[in-house]
Formats: sequence, structure tokens, C-alpha cells
Amino acid sequence: MKALRIEGLGIRHDGRAMLRDVCLEVAEGESLCLIGASGGGKSLIAAAVAGLLPGCMEATGWIGLGPHRLRAADQRGLRALWHSRTCLLPQEPAQALAPLLPALSQLRLTPPWLDRAGALGWLARLGLDSRAAARLPFQLSGGMAQRLLAALVLRGQAPLLLADEPTKGLDPARRAELLALFATLRAEGRALLLITHDLAVPQALGGQIAVLEEGRIAECGPAESVLAAPRSAFARACVAADPRLWPARAPAAGGEEVARAEALAIGRGGRALAGPLDFSLHAGRMTALLGPSGIGKTTLGDTLLALAPPAAGRLCWLGRPLDTRLRQSLRTRFQKLHQDPTRVFPRQRPLGESLADLARLRPGTAPALPPLLERLGISPALLRRPPEAVSGGEAQRVALARLLALRPALLVADEPCSRLDPPTRRAALHLLRGLADAEGLGVLLITHDAAAARALADATLCLGPPGGGMAREG
Repeated sequence: MKALRIEGLGIRHDGRAMLRDVCLEVAEGESLCLIGASGGGKSLIAAAVAGLLPGCMEATGWIGLGPHRLRAADQRGLRALWHSRTCLLPQEPAQALAPLLPALSQLRLTPPWLDRAGALGWLARLGLDSRAAARLPFQLSGGMAQRLLAALVLRGQAPLLLADEPTKGLDPARRAELLALFATLRAEGRALLLITHDLAVPQALGGQIAVLEEGRIAECGPAESVLAAPRSAFARACVAADPRLWPARAPAAGGEEVARAEALAIGRGGRALAGPLDFSLHAGRMTALLGPSGIGKTTLGDTLLALAPPAAGRLCWLGRPLDTRLRQSLRTRFQKLHQDPTRVFPRQRPLGESLADLARLRPGTAPALPPLLERLGISPALLRRPPEAVSGGEAQRVALARLLALRPALLVADEPCSRLDPPTRRAALHLLRGLADAEGLGVLLITHDAAAARALADATLCLGPPGGGMAREG
């Protein structure tokens, strides 16, 4: 039986066709990976199937779920099939997890009910220990929150699993564990529709792959065949954007020191994460920070930006010991590109208004914004939409443009490309690299992509557990 049949799905917003005549199907015990450009409508397909389309969008066509066949416009009817026919692993954990419930409680209170041992067992399957089980969502790293959300969804019994960017924020080991779990679910007869920018997903799972291009399905077939000899322009661009194919570059000499850590120890919520650490960051150099999910990479970035207090040690900005006065005088020159871009913009307010606010408060940024928007592929139509009506990748590009317009001395980029498609990811990373070279920007790139780090970074730091310090390369 076909667990999912999408027949002639079309979606319009504000008079513009976003999807046209989309036809897809997934049988029980099979998987289909859907790839496409950031903001191209992939998440809208999952939202339509789950009955979660925003009210401002119009849907046409039909959606079949097992024995049920409903009009795509019947979003209430599709929502009624949650748990019995569908379950959804959404793209943004922060928008799906209960903010005031510890991880263990969230798992135990989600049907089907589990006792404490059963809930801890599910968390352990996804690499979350008893300490993580006691934490609230905001106390988890992005990758840990993603795994908690996966545990909540994957233990359901619905025949069809919809997963939107399920490997986002995961290190290679955790990604492999999650993909192995997907393979197990498929072997048990579940159907999987996986929306992803991570080509490692179809490469590992096989099955079918569909390419969404300009609102239509441009190509569909066995994953191995499509990735080996792609016919569509977007699939060819994805394969060409593999960082393992990027040419090697000589490390930049760099300029003045923009930040220095001396015997620095970091922690979160009274728990030691790493240290003591000694390193420096320089103008015109990109430094990559690697390490497993939850090891403290984001906390280290926050500590460098004085967004979190150090547990011990000393920080310097531009050669001067960091204190309150120095932080206030230089606060706009030390910036962070957040892992979750949808949380840095006001809800229900067009993104363009946030950029207009920046230009009004910092008039010097106004001339820099138009060329940045063009280089990042940000259209005027996108800027008219609020953050809840754009994809994570689109929001990340707008956030990057807003920060770069400030011309910071140091930019901490926390998994900045985890929500971007491969060609846009390559363009964004090369933009950061180019700004480091041309403008003397210091960049700390927090990433799980070791290949991109090797290709673009001048130095690499690998964060280890408390007492283990940090490994350096370059």
C-alpha cells in the first residue's frame, strides 16, 4: 500500500505560485528524500501533508494517506490523521519542544506512554544521557535538542514519518546513529519522507530521491542513480558543491589579534564543559571549531562574545582585557550568527522591517545592505514575509546580511549553513571567507563539516571534554 500519494499539489501565497503540480508517492517500507533550494517549498510539502499550512496560503490537489484521500485544501481533515497515519519531525526544535519541561518528562508525557526506564532507554538510543534527560530545552545544544525531538517523534507508530532536516546540527557520529534508526524503521515497514540539504542522507539510506526546482519536481529516481548522473540543474549544483571537491588554499597570515583566551574554562548551568583553553583569533583569518554535539562549542562562542560568563580564566578583545566598559564600547564589533535564525527576528513582522530598523539605528549600514542582499540571493518578496512564513535557510541568509552590514571585527558563526542547500552553503561560506580576506574580518566558524573546515579555514580547533583542553591544527 502507498503510505503517501501527493497528486497535483499546488500552493499559492499572496498571488504567487510557490508549488506547481507536485506529484510524489512513498510506499510502506520505502524512503523518499526530497532536496531543493532553500526556500524552494520543500517544507511546504510536509506542512501540507501534515495539515499545517499557514492560513495565508492556498492549496490545491489531493493527498492520499493509506486508505484516505483528501483535498490538499482540507488541512483540518489532514490534521485529524496525526498519529494514526502521519507523524512529523519539524525543522526547528525550539518551536516544537515544551520550554518548561525537562527532556525526560517530555518523552514520558507524549503518547504512547513510557515509564522512566523506557524513556531513558529511548534517549540513550539517540545519545542523550541521564544528565541531558534532566535539562530544559534551552539548556541543550542545537544537536541535542534535535535528538530529543527525534526521540519524541520516532517512537510513534504512524505508518508515515515526515522529517524536515532531521540531521541538522548533528555531528557525523550522531548523524550515523539517526540514519541507522531510520533504516530500522523502514525495515519495520514504515514509510519515510525526508526533506534534507544533507546529501549524506540519501547516500546512506538509498531509496528514492526527488529534486524540487522552481516549484516543480524536476527529477525523481533511485538515489544512487540520480546522484551519480544528475539531470536537473539543481542536483548537478548540489553534487558540485561537495566541499571535498573544493580546491585547497594556503592559510592566510592574518592581522591584529581580535580575541584571546587565556586559561579559559567554560560551563553552562554550573556544569563544567571544557578547559583550560588558550588560543587567539586574528583579523583576516577564519578559524574552524569542531567537536561532538553538546561538547560546548556554542557555549565557547558565547563566552568569547561575552554573552556567557567564563567559569575561569581571562578574555581579551583587540589586545585589551575584557571588562564592562570595553564590552559596551565594542559591542557592535563582536557579533554572532545564531544556529536558529528564526529566533532572532520579531514574529509577525516582515523581515525587511528588521533591516530597515538597522539602517535607521546605524545609518552607516544602509549602503552595505543592497549588495549583501544580492550576493545572498535575498529577494524583495522574501523581505515582505515574517520569519514564521520563511524557511530556516531563508531566515539564515537575512540574518547573515544584517550582521555583515555592521562590519564586525569578529563574527562567531554557529553552524551558519546547517539550514542552507549545498550551493547556497558554498556561496555563504565563500562569502565569509572572502570577507575575511578582503575586509579583515575575524571568523570563528562552529561546524560539524570537517571537509569545509579543511578547505576554507586557516586554523582548526577541536574542542574536548573538561581537562582535555583543545587540539589545534594550523
